[in-house]
Amino acid sequence: MKNCVLFLILLAFSVLMACKNRSDGLPKALENKKSTIEIVSKRGYDDLIESLYSEVSGKDEDLKKLERDIRELEEGRPDSVAAYNHFNGRNRAYYNSAGNHISSISDSLLAGRLKAIIHAHIRHYDSSMHRHRLLADTIEMKNLKISDLHKVVKLFKTLPLIEEYQQNNVPDTVSMEGLIQKQNEVIRFVDSILQGRN
Repeated sequence: MKNCVLFLILLAFSVLMACKNRSDGLPKALENKKSTIEIVSKRGYDDLIESLYSEVSGKDEDLKKLERDIRELEEGRPDSVAAYNHFNGRNRAYYNSAGNHISSISDSLLAGRLKAIIHAHIRHYDSSMHRHRLLADTIEMKNLKISDLHKVVKLFKTLPLIEEYQQNNVPDTVSMEGLIQKQNEVIRFVDSILQGRN
């Protein structure tokens, strides 16, 4: 937990430093080539954070390394747990099958004894696999933590870009005010037509 808090503090500091340094022009993801509505309707949801982060990470050596490391972890994880998952899956399948066989035995006393034997085997198996299960759970928890931290990095690295965009690209209101004026004229004209009918 302390490491996570320290990481977030360092990340916040780097964001503040990045805000002081101006970027090299407008990122491609923020260029006004097409409206957001056109992009969404043609390609589905456009994740602006992912687009901005892709540009930022392509220019930053630390982020390139982070992306390589995460990709390697994702590629290696299935191989690391594959043997355990296969072994555990076979054992669970056996015990499920044993339960089905026992449930088909008509002698309830015999079925009860067999059920007790199988449950004892399951407890022994679970006990013998305790370390493996803990390791698999740890891998999953760390994978989720890395995923969360990766999202935090993306947000902190792209936030200065959207802030700079907001500061330097605020559209003027002339066209909107002009449209409202024309709307008011049409409304007044419609009112005059309706009053003429009365």
